[in-house]
Amino acid sequence: MALNNIDENSIDLELQEISEKIGDLSELKTTNKTDIVSSINEVVTQLGNVSLQIEEKFLFQDDKRLNLSFISDEGHLTIFDGSKAVNGNYAINSSGASGYISNSTAVSNANWVNFGMPIGVAIGDSTAEGHPGAHGRLHSDSSGTVDLNRPNTPGQLSYHLELQLGIRVFNHGIGGQTSQQVRDRWHRDVLAQEDLTLTPSKTLEKKPGFVSISVGINDIFGGVTVETIIDNVEYMIDSALSNGIRPIVFNVSPHKLNTPASIEKIKQYNSWLLSKSKITPDMVLIDYYSVTNDITNDGYPKAGVFVDNIHPTKSFYEVMAKKVMDEAFSGKITRPKNLGFSTAIDATSSPSSLARPEMIIVKINEQTPLIYRIPNTPYEILELQWTGIADKISIKIVSSQQVTEGNNYAVNRKYISEVWITGKESTVKAIGKVETLPTALGVEQGRFTLIRAGVHDSVNAENPRIVTGVAAETTSANSPIITKGLAYVYNSADTFNEGDYIFASATARASKVTDMTVQNPVAKYIKRLETNYILVELL
Repeated sequence: MALNNIDENSIDLELQEISEKIGDLSELKTTNKTDIVSSINEVVTQLGNVSLQIEEKFLFQDDKRLNLSFISDEGHLTIFDGSKAVNGNYAINSSGASGYISNSTAVSNANWVNFGMPIGVAIGDSTAEGHPGAHGRLHSDSSGTVDLNRPNTPGQLSYHLELQLGIRVFNHGIGGQTSQQVRDRWHRDVLAQEDLTLTPSKTLEKKPGFVSISVGINDIFGGVTVETIIDNVEYMIDSALSNGIRPIVFNVSPHKLNTPASIEKIKQYNSWLLSKSKITPDMVLIDYYSVTNDITNDGYPKAGVFVDNIHPTKSFYEVMAKKVMDEAFSGKITRPKNLGFSTAIDATSSPSSLARPEMIIVKINEQTPLIYRIPNTPYEILELQWTGIADKISIKIVSSQQVTEGNNYAVNRKYISEVWITGKESTVKAIGKVETLPTALGVEQGRFTLIRAGVHDSVNAENPRIVTGVAAETTSANSPIITKGLAYVYNSADTFNEGDYIFASATARASKVTDMTVQNPVAKYIKRLETNYILVELL
């Protein structure tokens, strides 16, 4: 039962009894947060403990989120600081604005708020660096030069995790290093700190969301005590957790040159690591020893796993990556999937003339943007779609809707309090893609067309066709043009009856057809949703 951040000591009622009454929240079909919270509180009251009232903000907080990093805020109102949309603040508190992103200008302008996607790091010895001949970005060539732009290649854990996760995983493995040597550069290569005594002095622009750690075998064959290995690895695990980084730790594998003494040291270290994992809930232990050990000759690798004494084959790195995905990213660590999106308010006087985003556009890298219509609720999860490695995600507010409680806030303040990456299932699907129409179609650059995903033909200069539709907002110059499917469009003046048709006026605004002989219908009226917007179906 997902009751995150609830103090169990304050709950007199057994959680198991609540769980039996309610069931797993993840299986509830409704996405209405208020309804879910009310239902839980009703059950708790029926069970005789009215003191347990679960607040919505706790119930839907994502404790396994991967944080975004702020890059830039282009063209937004100066009082709104986009960097605060990733720090957990509410958009509004009792003192007023506490920091959030906002936009009140045209969709065709470059008013994006840009965030860096989460990253990962693979750090350690040659096992982290990869198959022999596959080097990490910290590998020094014969002249001592390091190439931080060196790409991941097949036969590296970082390469296969990047393919699976769709985000950047930096390879910070260095062959031959001991746990102490990895610890000595930990601050630079994991915590993203600059160190002028090292070359290069800086390797990361931000902290990762997770780090995989592979060390120990070079210590054991170099005569380092097990106690020293434990001290160094425990430092790395605890440092990662204290910095909000999820550690994925590989135990030490068998070795073709093992002796009874080295096998005993490996087993001592691995036993400690298992004990550490049992008392450290946010740590992931990967049992590398068991998947590579020859059970008929304990302490030595099974046939076909290693290409030499200790390094896995290229194909086995894929096996390792799958094991990490299955054991780390199926529960303890969020697998990057969707966008957590909050417009939560914590105010003594709840604002009434404040506006939440109603329609936003989200773009990953420079791929085709998706457009979403957001419910007037404080927490939602937006479905994301991207191909390849995602480095940047950009958000633009197109239109807003007024908050229904309180007072004292200006109506043009369209805010987002926080965004993050989550593995949770989406509550809001994209309603379409945003494509720039080519000039060959006779439409000015900067105009966008909104077409429902998956149901449109390609529109380009080689395949021109007539595009008909209506503007979603007040003028065509600043509005997406909706050409297919169901749509909310702006219309404040006309009175409609069921079955009426819509044509696009000279400015592409939706208007009621009054004369079929001169007004070309492009949509059919369904119903009015609010004062200025109607629901239509494009023909």
